[in-house]
Amino acid sequence: MDNFGVQKAELKTIAKQPSIPEFNVPYFQNDINRTKDWLGATLKNVETLAEQSASGSHKMDGVIVLSVKSKSKLAMSVIKDGGVIVGVEGERN
Repeated sequence: MDNFGVQKAELKTIAKQPSIPEFNVPYFQNDINRTKDWLGATLKNVETLAEQSASGSHKMDGVIVLSVKSKSKLAMSVIKDGGVIVGVEGERN
């Protein structure tokens, strides 16, 4: 994707360059304070549309499993890194 915009070297030197601001959007930030440890797993609530979309959910509910420690109680379960928990024992959150 580099075949658009100013192409000639002599024109590039005089072309205006945009200033691109840094994004200050919560889902671009890694807020470690929003995570919880549970039975050796690190969990985070589904809070953004990006997280909802990535989990394939039609609602913004559940928790994302960020990581499961290899020697934890959950390591032998079906709960894996990147999974989303939306309910427990048939009860949705």
